[in-house]
Amino acid sequence: MISEAKRFVLFIGTRLEAFKATQILIEGKSEYSLYVATFLNTKLHEYLVNTNYNSHKVFSKSKNQALNELQTIICELNPEFVISVGFPYIIPPNILDYKEIRFYNLHPHILPKWKGYNAIKDSLAQNENYFGATFHNMTVEVDDGEIIFQQGFILDNRNLPHIYDALFSIIEPFVIINGLKRVLNE
Repeated sequence: MISEAKRFVLFIGTRLEAFKATQILIEGKSEYSLYVATFLNTKLHEYLVNTNYNSHKVFSKSKNQALNELQTIICELNPEFVISVGFPYIIPPNILDYKEIRFYNLHPHILPKWKGYNAIKDSLAQNENYFGATFHNMTVEVDDGEIIFQQGFILDNRNLPHIYDALFSIIEPFVIINGLKRVLNE
């Protein structure tokens, strides 16, 4: 059930730690209500169920169904902004064209150098040891919007699970909090 609030923030995606950081910041503001749309069998979904978080929806596995469901949620909520973190599909122009809604993405690498779904693996293939996360405006061009906040880090241990752990549990929460503070003019 959708709760009453002055303004909604819609979090879409799968990454638990980034959601928790968003939750702390947004739910500390009485003028906002946070709604989540995620997928089954993710840590985020498990967390939402275990904490009885009522303001959420589970997307269908099908890309087309999930994008249709996203459009429906946006039409129903009319959120002030949408935050995408680990959402597995490119959001099409017909959704991004809602002029009164701002769309943001938390990209798991440094933009503009490392764009796309496989940015981490691509950078590893180039022997990169500088990783990071970028909070940016979403545009029709993937990973091309204005950068709001980013943070990088050097990691000599180029083991993929180690990179994911540092990125998802430490860097992304830091980046999303600082990016949202800029968006909210704090």
